[in-house]
Amino acid sequence: MAIACAVFALLALLVSAQPAHAAATDGWAVEPSGPTGTGSRDFFVYQLKPGQSLKDTVGVSNFSDQPLTFRIYARDAFSTPGDASFGLAGEEDQPSDVGSWITMPPDVKQYTVQPGTRADIPFIITVPPDATPGDHAGGIIAALVRPEEQSTQGAGLNVLQRVGARVYTRVDGPLSPAMDVTQLKVTYDNSFLGLFGGGPATVTYELKNAGNVRLTPQVSVKLKDPLGRTVQTAPLKDIAELLPGASIVISQSFTDVEPVGRLTAEVSAHTYGEGAASVTRTETVWAVPWVLIVAGIVAVVLLLVWLRRRRRRSGSGAAPAPPSASRQSVNA
Repeated sequence: MAIACAVFALLALLVSAQPAHAAATDGWAVEPSGPTGTGSRDFFVYQLKPGQSLKDTVGVSNFSDQPLTFRIYARDAFSTPGDASFGLAGEEDQPSDVGSWITMPPDVKQYTVQPGTRADIPFIITVPPDATPGDHAGGIIAALVRPEEQSTQGAGLNVLQRVGARVYTRVDGPLSPAMDVTQLKVTYDNSFLGLFGGGPATVTYELKNAGNVRLTPQVSVKLKDPLGRTVQTAPLKDIAELLPGASIVISQSFTDVEPVGRLTAEVSAHTYGEGAASVTRTETVWAVPWVLIVAGIVAVVLLLVWLRRRRRRSGSGAAPAPPSASRQSVNA
């Protein structure tokens, strides 16, 4: 409690704004700060033990030519399902992870930052004693609400703009980087209309961070024939960041894939360094080689026709059978 009082006493020190490595809009920014200014930190990055507390400072800079008022709060982070971008929960969402570990000054709900200045706002992050080992992510958000005209009839609309500074916290304990590929599905256009060429194929899968370390995977997708030979390979796909427990659904398209009979899609994901992990999954689909099938049917039909004609020719050229003995005796 004494630490909290000492930290909160430093509330909202206004200094010259310095745009350095900030999460920012054109007019304002949120970034790690401290006694000597914003420094060179891009994000808040901590390694803490369960039950440990740490004090730090977030800076909110106003680069505009008018005063701006913000609400400052912390929320949990998530990886967006579409592209695994770093996202922060809404103000109405109650945090349960890093967002709940951060305590902002309780006595001030809003902060007004004058043009060309920065407000340095202290906070405390406390890891719960029962926090699980590994990486946890959240962010400190500055939300700006200002009225803007919705129509010429005078109806007003509050437009909420948010900018957040990322908070990465690694809790001491065993690390277990792991990934999984699920919901793997491969489709191939077996249309008879594509008789004389290759068809399109699509590989869809879900890549999940199944461990407790944030990962930056690299994914490769290959199509293989029944002999294990690679038919086509997609360009390597880099995932910016996948938080523990998060997943992303990816769809990879191929064109002019030759029909090889049984087509196998192979999805491999790899990470390197401290969070080294890998996983490979396969799925198959029929890629009917209509050309070979039609050619085989035609060959069989032609063979049957040839054999039938041969039998007819053999039958018409045979010598007449001699009369039987009983017939000869009657004619004597």
